[in-house]
Amino acid sequence: MWKTYQRKEIVEARPYRPGEDLRGMIIPEYINPVKDQGMIVRPKGRAHPQWYLPRKAFESEFEPHEG
Repeated sequence: MWKTYQRKEIVEARPYRPGEDLRGMIIPEYINPVKDQGMIVRPKGRAHPQWYLPRKAFESEFEPHEG
């Protein structure tokens, strides 16, 4: 389920699901999603682009957005 989070822009995000297909997603080469268990992020109201954000980066940069 997608929820909204904010930084300077509002995005939708959901947890990474172990084993999900990440083809076509923007993922930093140094990140291992299986170990990191970060978040899948996309612009609010748009299906694409989607990218993987490492857990620590997500937690330090975003907070839940009400609205």
